[in-house]
Amino acid sequence: METEVISKQITISAAAEAIWDILLHPADQWGKAFGEGSFVKTDWQTGSEVIWTDASGDIGARGMVKAHRPQEYLQVDMYDELNPAADAQTGEYSEVYRLVKAESGAYELRIESGPLAKKYIPQHEKMWDQALEIIKDLSEKR
Repeated sequence: METEVISKQITISAAAEAIWDILLHPADQWGKAFGEGSFVKTDWQTGSEVIWTDASGDIGARGMVKAHRPQEYLQVDMYDELNPAADAQTGEYSEVYRLVKAESGAYELRIESGPLAKKYIPQHEKMWDQALEIIKDLSEKR
C-alpha cells in the first residue's frame, strides 16, 4: 500500500505562547476540524499517553508524546491499535508540530502527519487545512 506524509504550514501573527496554548487545547477549537466534539486527554509531557475521543467519548486514536519542547516542537507517535497491550510499541504514524519564527516576526506553524494510505490523503489534508486556519484565527485574536 502506498503511503504519504502530509506536510502543511501556516504563518501566524501572534505570540508563540498564544499559538502553543491553542495547539495544546484542541477541544472546542481546532479539534473540531477532525470531528465535532473531538477532545484530547493528556498532560503533554514526554512519555505521556494521548487519547483522542469523539463527542460520545469513544476513542478515535491513542498515542504517546515522544518529544515536547514548549513553543517549539511536539511529536506524538500513535499506536496502530485503539487498545494496545501494555508493552506495545507505537506504530509508524505520527504527528509533528513545529513553531518557527519567520523573518517577518510572525511564526510558522508546521505540521507533519503520517504516513497515511494515499487514499486518505485528500480527506485528511482538508481537515488539516481547516485546523490550521482555526489555530491561526484564534491565535491572532488573542
